[in-house]
Amino acid sequence: MKTFLLKRPLILLFCAYISILGGCAASTKQSKFFVLTPISKASPDKLNQSPQKITIGVGPIEFPSYLNRPNILNRISANQVQLSEFHRWAEPLEENFSRVLAENLSILLLTDQVAVFPWKGTMPIEYQVTVSITKYDGELGGDSFLECRWAIFRNYGKEVLVMKKSKFKEASDSQDYDSLVTGMNRNLEKLSVEIAKSIQSFSP
Repeated sequence: MKTFLLKRPLILLFCAYISILGGCAASTKQSKFFVLTPISKASPDKLNQSPQKITIGVGPIEFPSYLNRPNILNRISANQVQLSEFHRWAEPLEENFSRVLAENLSILLLTDQVAVFPWKGTMPIEYQVTVSITKYDGELGGDSFLECRWAIFRNYGKEVLVMKKSKFKEASDSQDYDSLVTGMNRNLEKLSVEIAKSIQSFSP
């Protein structure tokens, strides 16, 4: 009888421990993964109505080191950002950004001849687009931002056609990361349209 009384507190403690573990497992927050996406092929910003023969090379695209991480950033102030533990990019942001920019230019200018740096083979690149990002993040429930310097080259980088600094801002619809990423996506669309219009101005 005494042995059972001594063991009973240990049994109760063990049961309580198992219950806590079960509760923790049930309440573990799942990570959410996000991607940037291309504009619609029916976009009203489409600049051409018939297929084009121009060849475009996108890249290099340079990102600041603070963005080279899987976590999505929430900008708290001008000098402070917060990493989200459970809201992440599904792939490196630089790669996602480069691919979507290339697809947007393809849609806007109606050309299938778009390559992402480093391009392979001997495909002649008529226009090369480079982008250096200085700011690409946003505030939960506030604005998202894209600030960058970009340039368009011709003749395999020997001729500079244009060099420009652009800033874009998009208001968020609600205070969540889905709205934040949507705003970032819209800013990328705006940059794509600006670059596409510039390329079009040099095309015959």
